[in-house]
Amino acid sequence: MAIRVLRLALLIIGTRAIWNDPERYRHISDGSDQHHFVTRPEFAAPRYVVAKHHPRAISPGYWFVSPHVDPFTTPPYSGERNFVPCGNGPHIYDDNGVLIWSGACRYQNRNCFGFNAVQVNDTAALTFYVAEKHAQRGSEVLAPRSGFILNNRYEELAHIVIDSKYTHDEHEFYLQPDGRTIIVSMREAVNADGADINQTSRQVSATGFLEIDIASDRPIFTWSPRAAIGIHVNQSCDTVNKFNTDRKKVWDFFHLNSVEKFANGDYLVSARHMHAIYRISGQNGKILWTLGGCVGNSDFTMGDGVAFHWQHNARILYEDEARLILSFFDNESDDHDYGEPFGTNPPIGKIIELNLSSRPMTATLLRRFDRPDKGQTPTAGGLQVLGPITNAEDVRSAHVFVCWSREGYISEYDGNDKLVMEARFASDRKRTYRAFKAAFKGYPTEPPILKILSMPYNTLSILQPASVFYVSWNGATEVASWRFYGRANNSSAEFSLVADASKSGFETSVIVPQHIPFAYAEAFDADGKGIGRSEVVGIELPSGASGLGNEALIFPNEGLPAAPSSLQGYSTAELLGFLVLFSLAVYGLVGLLRKLLKAGVRLWRGDRAAVGYSQLPLSDL
Repeated sequence: MAIRVLRLALLIIGTRAIWNDPERYRHISDGSDQHHFVTRPEFAAPRYVVAKHHPRAISPGYWFVSPHVDPFTTPPYSGERNFVPCGNGPHIYDDNGVLIWSGACRYQNRNCFGFNAVQVNDTAALTFYVAEKHAQRGSEVLAPRSGFILNNRYEELAHIVIDSKYTHDEHEFYLQPDGRTIIVSMREAVNADGADINQTSRQVSATGFLEIDIASDRPIFTWSPRAAIGIHVNQSCDTVNKFNTDRKKVWDFFHLNSVEKFANGDYLVSARHMHAIYRISGQNGKILWTLGGCVGNSDFTMGDGVAFHWQHNARILYEDEARLILSFFDNESDDHDYGEPFGTNPPIGKIIELNLSSRPMTATLLRRFDRPDKGQTPTAGGLQVLGPITNAEDVRSAHVFVCWSREGYISEYDGNDKLVMEARFASDRKRTYRAFKAAFKGYPTEPPILKILSMPYNTLSILQPASVFYVSWNGATEVASWRFYGRANNSSAEFSLVADASKSGFETSVIVPQHIPFAYAEAFDADGKGIGRSEVVGIELPSGASGLGNEALIFPNEGLPAAPSSLQGYSTAELLGFLVLFSLAVYGLVGLLRKLLKAGVRLWRGDRAAVGYSQLPLSDL
């Protein structure tokens, strides 16, 4: 009994030690938290650790993630593999955490934001952008303040460069459903009236937005917060900088972080430093109503659980004449302790309903999603309701995907608000501003990449040559299997099928117990249709090797024989001996597994009876 109590105490202490310091406990310096591939050695995409609590309940789709790191705030480089290209930028993963596509190298390993898959006139498109302060200079410099729209073949449909008189920030890049315009966030330093805070004037960062016509690259609507349209500096919740009279300090009093457009042309704006969400007229930019705020300026009576602080990612889910249903990410803390509440509260994803016909108007909480590990998200984050949404009831029963930002932490909930999946990067070195989930089919124009490595192996103390095939196809979602074709030389001799395999992860590997000098790989979809093939490549011999075996003996007729059976060449006595040894090994393994299972059951019943599965850290799962 005493031992069980001691074990339980150690478990509790260990769990608290892990989650009281969620930002540093999994710091890895050897690069094992990143993917490394033979076919794409330049890739260093973050690895995901995935916990599927209810696998059958998880909705289909891919994760769209933008891992990034701030090189100016990370520890000094001291041999750690923190800055290995290419690990920053747009990435696609499946729901097992398997990498599907990396655009890191293509976009110079730059920090990207807003990477998402959207439908434009029933056509799939990918969007993301790079803010000016994250634009690194290199041999092939991309313009700062750049936005990109790609099709499902990863071809660029549009490269949007924001006019230099505007400073584009990283908060919003929202392609409209018709594909003609895009909303981008921007900021500008202006002088504001400071009379409301007993100052003559105050230089502020006016964070607003532009709606840009993609064809002409010109704004069709421009908006920034100012007193003339109903935004006043004394409404800011940033109490630290509100009364700072330093003339050199540009005060980010508003901090816009999301914009979406209503069907009638109005705009929904989230302002983090105002603790408020606004409806803005698409005609004159004036405030039509305010939800929330820290100075009693809300136009709504707030129901239980609706109040929010330092929020992000406000989105329109459903609207009719009498009501509006919104979602947003309630951070409940900020990273600089600018004001109440300070950075000590777990965030909450919220879905609320606004009654626009009542007087006064009311706001009611419909659904809420608490961060599973009880950690904090003082910056960034987002909530996505997985559609389609055609009516109010769809909102109540839809799956919800939440990005908790730090360490790429994401989770999914079913229509009953049950946690069905959670995942996070294997270390804390990167984060993602937002993450999204969507159905997507990718058909890359670049071909698959194949590499063949030579490997010797022993058969009854006889050195034999083998060939190891590695194949990948960056961005291809429809590959179900691979076939490998080889020949003895690089002449006109026909290729023969030497191996086939189901797709396994981003990179599939197969060992063939023969020396295959030249080969190519072909990808097949689930229906058995060939969808792409690699170039013909030659085998890569180990450094200093002059060959592994006599090719004339292996290929007596310049053709490739079928792979030999692994039992071929053994006598009956040898086979019987192997069978006896194998049986003894299986018997011993079964006994060991039974003991481990019994010990595990005792440990679970004695020590973890009160610990919920979803509350355990992913490292324990």
